[in-house]
Amino acid sequence: MRDKKTEERPSSAVVAVEEVPSLKGVLLEGPFKRRILTAFGFSVGVNLLMLVSPLYMLQVYDRVLTSGSYDTLLLLSIIACFLLAIYAAADGGRKRSFALLGGMLGEKLEAPLHAQALRIGAPSRQNANLSLSKIQSFLMSGGPAPLFDLPFSPLFFLLLFLVHPILGCIGLGGAVLLIGIAVMAEFATKGAVQTAAKQEAIGGAIVRQSLASAPAIAGLGMVRAMSGRVAEARSASVETSLESSNVGGFLASLSRSLRQILQVASLGTGAYLVLQQQISPGAIIAGSIIMGRGLAPIDQIVGQWKNLVRMRGEVETLAAAVPDALKPRVETELPRPDANLRFENFAVNSMKPGEILIPKFNLNLSPGDLVAVVGESGSGKSTFLKTAAGIHRPADGIARLGDVDLHSWPADDRGQYIGYMPQEVSLLGGTVRENISRFRPDRDEDVVAAVERTGAEHVLASLAQSYDTMIGPEGTSLSGGQRQAVGIARALFGDPVLLLLDEPTSALDARLLGSFVNMLSEHGANGGIGLIATHDARVMNACNLVMTIHQGRIAVQHKEDYFEALKKGAAARAS
Repeated sequence: MRDKKTEERPSSAVVAVEEVPSLKGVLLEGPFKRRILTAFGFSVGVNLLMLVSPLYMLQVYDRVLTSGSYDTLLLLSIIACFLLAIYAAADGGRKRSFALLGGMLGEKLEAPLHAQALRIGAPSRQNANLSLSKIQSFLMSGGPAPLFDLPFSPLFFLLLFLVHPILGCIGLGGAVLLIGIAVMAEFATKGAVQTAAKQEAIGGAIVRQSLASAPAIAGLGMVRAMSGRVAEARSASVETSLESSNVGGFLASLSRSLRQILQVASLGTGAYLVLQQQISPGAIIAGSIIMGRGLAPIDQIVGQWKNLVRMRGEVETLAAAVPDALKPRVETELPRPDANLRFENFAVNSMKPGEILIPKFNLNLSPGDLVAVVGESGSGKSTFLKTAAGIHRPADGIARLGDVDLHSWPADDRGQYIGYMPQEVSLLGGTVRENISRFRPDRDEDVVAAVERTGAEHVLASLAQSYDTMIGPEGTSLSGGQRQAVGIARALFGDPVLLLLDEPTSALDARLLGSFVNMLSEHGANGGIGLIATHDARVMNACNLVMTIHQGRIAVQHKEDYFEALKKGAAARAS
């Protein structure tokens, strides 16, 4: 066994050096800030031009009807129509500003969020992209308009007080009642809305899993059971949504009824004040319109409270993901590392939050070291390989390939020196050539070399268009052995320094297995290193070391010592 002592050597990886921005910081950037201010500017115009109708009615009642002047009526009508045309343009401009803001958010955040989800591999990070899509839809539908109108409600109430203090008090009192309904809606629907969203996500995940496993479900006679499970998940989501909708609908109806009552109260009070000769007849209509305009944003917010609560949750999800997604990274491409893999006080996280799967350990692998990783099912072999590949972050410690900390190394740069193959080979929509080349163009020679090392030329020859055969969701469906062969070739693409292979031979036939063992021996002889999770004795024979993971502990032995221990254990059990 080669020396496993670790040495302290400085890392040459260069990572973040600037302050990480927040979602708020993004929105305050020049282009976004200008777009938001533009939308607010249009909102100023929209709300000021809302006064056209009440002022027009006031002038018609107080000037035209008393003077009988047709010229005055015509002039007032022309001015009102002109201003209302400007109002329409301002309202359209505001909607366009919201839509453009949604598009800008997508351009700014979609790619970084997707890259983050691929880098981290956490479902919560993947949800950030869904949250971004929902926020974009909300913006493009003009959803924020009531929120932009709300700051102008006090202006309308002030004008109502100028018409008459009693009318102002009615409007202000109505606003307080509507705000009270909004507070009730917050407490009554928040929990149900969040629960419904979670149940909907669970139901969607079950549907996707069912479709992905359709052949197994049909073959095992599970169609009825899985359909029932999907229906049960959907039913729970619908039931919770109905609960929140019932409460929200009742409060929205209460809000609309209150507005109608306030309109009646405004008209009735206005008529009384006219009889008392405290206001003019035109002030009745003007006061009613002004009150309606002041109450409208509050009423609209109450009416779509459920949607706003959902959007608030989406914004919180997005805000939590943005700092890491936009974290500045100086991705200086580093040279090909030496074939040394060192784990320094390295600990592996469990998939359960807060749990450690493998406690701290130290290990130094030198050029030519090939390690068979063995252990019972569920012992953590796959999680260990994912963490070693940089897919998951370690609980503690550092893994260095050459001198570079694997988890501080930009993923695209790191990946070209690592050949990782998961236990379940996922092939993407595209040609066989594209999948093997990791979708890097103009690398045909490397693709052919990887296939030859895998010994899978006959596998590709059996496909309709060989390397150009379309695979993935809309292409040819490959057998398990074919998928695994393509997965191995993809891992070997570019002659990586480090191989991390998870049960790479479980579906291979004897011919491909023999080629794989030869490739592995050749990789070690050429100074490469590898960690291969396997139960196959032929693969273990091609390795020089065996790592056993048992109950969270790691033991590394020479291959000969491992097999000798197995023989002694078998002999002891036989006796």
